[in-house]
Formats: sequence, structure tokens, C-alpha cells
Amino acid sequence: MLIIAVVVGVSIKVTKSRLDNILSYTYYSTYSTLRSVTANMLADFNLKDEIYQANFNDYKTKISYIIKGLINQPAVASSDTPICIVQPSRFTYEAAAGACVSYDATAYNGTSPLGCDMSVTSGIFSFKYTYGGVEYDGACGYNRMKQCCNATIMANSEYWLTCDAYGGDYGSCEPEPEPEPEPTPDTPVTPSVCNTEPEESEVSAKYCLGKEFDSTPEVCGWVDINPWPPACETGKEWSAEHCQCVAIPASIPKKGANFCELFERLVNISSSDSVCAGDAIADDTEDFSGKIPDLILRNGVRLYNVHQNPDLIPELKIADAGSGSSEINEQSGYTIYADVDGIKGSSLLWEDVFPFYITLSGKVIPAYDNGSGADSEKHMQVSVRNESFSLQGSRVLRWLSKGVSFKEAACQAGFVNSKTPYCDGTEYDMSCSSVNSGCILKPIRPIKFF
Repeated sequence: MLIIAVVVGVSIKVTKSRLDNILSYTYYSTYSTLRSVTANMLADFNLKDEIYQANFNDYKTKISYIIKGLINQPAVASSDTPICIVQPSRFTYEAAAGACVSYDATAYNGTSPLGCDMSVTSGIFSFKYTYGGVEYDGACGYNRMKQCCNATIMANSEYWLTCDAYGGDYGSCEPEPEPEPEPTPDTPVTPSVCNTEPEESEVSAKYCLGKEFDSTPEVCGWVDINPWPPACETGKEWSAEHCQCVAIPASIPKKGANFCELFERLVNISSSDSVCAGDAIADDTEDFSGKIPDLILRNGVRLYNVHQNPDLIPELKIADAGSGSSEINEQSGYTIYADVDGIKGSSLLWEDVFPFYITLSGKVIPAYDNGSGADSEKHMQVSVRNESFSLQGSRVLRWLSKGVSFKEAACQAGFVNSKTPYCDGTEYDMSCSSVNSGCILKPIRPIKFF
């Protein structure tokens, strides 16, 4: 019995060890596939290629146009109430107006105001309007119009007096202004001059902030350059950090549909009716057993959320980052979920489904959750190697870390910015940014014994 118990115990340990190895191997394999795909995307980057041109941020421009359109819409009135539209212009003697318009059940007539009964010379004036095929009498406040504009009514004027159906008087007009008296000759004044002349270094520094010096006597100071930033030639963009136009950095496609389409071209996938048409995955999703993937790789790994548009990744946000493409690309991208053992496992988050961040700059950064994913040496081990050169020009190699979690290694080496929430609780090794020195990540491929 003792022998049997020992054998069973050993078998359980061996089985668990094999399962851990399978998970570690498939996790590493998925990470490697994602890295290979993004590396090829960056290598093929072409700003003139339509698949790279599509920019998800275009939707912001469209939304702004929609908002402007909504703001500029005329006020809505009830369909049975004659209304007058308030125009932004002031009423003048030459453009005096007091025409009411009707708003029926089908359309509002803003160009053909109904005639007013001129027999009413005080209090209110009347008009007729049609609603539902029936003609009604209405009235608008008139007294103030009569006082201001000497009873001048222009029925087809573009300027309308505000009123309601029952004589409310809300409008007004301005009387004809009195002619201004001829100005008396001023005493000659000696013209002022601007005696300030900034140094060239100050002019250069201010220019980088979007300022230029206006030497006219009325201003004699720094003013905003308009438009700003300056336009750059095709293929370049303005860099506030470098104060000049720089080449637009290579990136992966910035629209989900394009990213998924290019992803599909670069990997071997199993045939499916849902290629790049899978379910959108909410942030709080834990069970993926009923979810439809965008792509199923030949090794059975199921990828979700590949065709969703990129967004800012909260874990990679840098509070004081600039607004250039390089800075934005490091913080924005796709969150892809990978079921590393396909249909064979439980399809539960952090058990066999793991999120990976893919930045627009092409970095693949595994997500983590308290000892799982990028925070676990069991899922993937990574080492950090420092490369530098001695004063004699000799190459010097040394290991800063060996066999640690991806999170620890990536933050130590500066692969992920130490100011991000992702790197909370870790430290950046300053030797990675010293002169003639740099650090690289070396993921350790697990040994396959299953």
C-alpha cells in the first residue's frame, strides 16, 4: 500500500509538472508569434500603403463635425405653436422686421412668413397660420416693434422678431443711430517705437514654444505663431521635443480591421467563418468558453479582440508624456486575449487565457495579475543583459537579471517606461541609459518534454 501511495503521489507531481510545462511552452509560443507578427508589420511599414494610412483617431474629427452640426441646428418648437426664430444680428431701422412664421406637423416654414394684419397699430398684430389643414388666427407682440421701427414691417426679411402664439413680446430692435460728429483734428503725436530687440537664442527658444516677437509699437512683445505647429513635408511631423519636423515613426496599422487583416496574412490559421469578425471582449470578461475568436492559429491558440480598434492602454499611460506620434504609439494599441491551449482547457482568464498588450510602436507586452502572466516566472522567464563599451573600445557584457518574470525584466531594462502603472513596485536600472550602454530582454525558451 505504501508503494502504491508513493507511486500515485509521484504520478500526480509528474502530471502537474507536465501541465505546467505545457502551459509555459504554449504561453511562450504565443508571445513569440505575436512578436514575429509585429516585427514583420514594422519591417513592411509604408506610409503610402492604405493599410497603414487608416487612422482610428479620424473618428474624433468626425465626432467634432457632428457636435458642431448639432450646436448649429435651429431651436425645436412644438408642432402646434407659431414661432419666430431668433437671429444673432441686431435689428436696425433699415432691416426692421416683425414677421411670425408657423411650425406645422410636417415642416417649419422659415422662408415664407405669413402676412400680418397691418390694421392693428398697437399692442399686438394678428396673422393667420395653417395647422392640420385648418386655418387659425394668431397674434404677435407688436407694440415694441412699432415704437422702435416706426411701424415698418418687412414680411420677407431675413430678420425676425421673437414672439409666441398669444401676444408675448420678447423682441426688440435698435433705433437708427445718430450720425457721429466729425472728429476734431488731433494734436500731432510723435509715433512710438519698440526699443526691445530679443537675443537670437531667446528667439529660437521661444519659437520652439510657438512664440514670435512682434516689434510693432502697439504690441512690442511675444505673440502666438498662427498656425502652429508648422506644416511638415509628406512623411514627416512636427516634434515639440526636437523643435523640428521629424520622420513619422514606423507603426503597426492603427485601425483594428486593417491590423487583423495584416495579422492574418502573416500567420498560419485554421479556417473559420469568424476570421476577423469575432466577439468584442469587455474588460471584465473572465469566461471565454462561449466567445468567438477572431483568429485560430494552426497550433490551436485562439486569439480574441484582434479586430477591435486600438485605444489608450491604461497600464502603459505616462502622465507627463509628449503628444508626438512616438509618445502616443508607446501608450496606445491593442489588448489581445490568447487562449493558449485552445478548446482543450477551461478557457478562463488567468488560467489558460492571457491578455497581451500590443502597442502601436510594435511592442508585445504580456499583461499580469498577482503572480500570473507577466508577473510569473512559471509562465515565462526573462533575463536582462547589459551591453557597454570600455574606454579602450572593448565590448562588455553582463547580466543584470536572470530567469525573472517579464514584468521585472521589462521595467528594469526600460523596455516598459518605469513611470507607467505597469511598473509599479519595480525599479529601473540606470546603467541601461548610461553612456555607450544599453539593455536588452532575453526571453528564455522553455524546454519541451511533453
